[in-house]
Amino acid sequence: MKDIKRIMLTGGPCSGKTTALAKIGEFAFSGCSGLTSITLPNSVTRIGWKAFDGCDELKSVTLPRSLNKIGVEAFPEWTEIISK
Repeated sequence: MKDIKRIMLTGGPCSGKTTALAKIGEFAFSGCSGLTSITLPNSVTRIGWKAFDGCDELKSVTLPRSLNKIGVEAFPEWTEIISK
C-alpha cells in the first residue's frame, strides 16, 4: 500500500442499501508511507488506534465535525495542523 497517495472516503449505496462509514479501524492505513492526503466523510465518528501509523508523508487531513474520538497514536508521525 506504499503507492497510495490520496484517499477520499465517501458514504454511499452498497448492494442497494445506504451505508455510512462510521469508524476508521485500528491500523487501517498503517504503513501507507506514500499517503499525502485524506478526507473523511461526515459519517465518521471514530478513528482507531494507530490508524495512520507509518504515514510519514501525510500533509493534509480533513476531519468531519461528527468525529468524537481519535485513538491513541492515530497519527503518530504527524505533528502539523489537522483541519476540522
